[in-house]
Amino acid sequence: MAAALVAGCQCAAPPPKLSASVMKPFVGGWGAHASDMTIRGDGFVQLEVQVSSLTLGDGSEFPRWDMQVTSATAKRLEARVTWSDSPRVKVGWNYVITPHEYGLKLSGPLGGRTFCDAYHREHGKCGT
Repeated sequence: MAAALVAGCQCAAPPPKLSASVMKPFVGGWGAHASDMTIRGDGFVQLEVQVSSLTLGDGSEFPRWDMQVTSATAKRLEARVTWSDSPRVKVGWNYVITPHEYGLKLSGPLGGRTFCDAYHREHGKCGT
């Protein structure tokens, strides 16, 4: 797991201590059409998201990235990108994860996306 860099220093800061009770509703596997997000209790987040290719006619791309939760409340996680395999997702970008009717909503520099719990995904209420 990668750690965030401390400003003005090339050393890594340890991830923040996160309350297990605050993290519990966010922890687990979440999905959308051809996209997945996993959140662990220690605040480590992994994503793979389907996006349209930047090159016309090339279909879709599937950038993958890791994040570390930097702040957590019962209604909001803030997380920073710590690793990415795509130039479309920059290390250091910040995202917000909030509860949604069908699961969780991810909002950030690439826009927003709803990730559903297993029940809503199986019943086709998740969308793209």
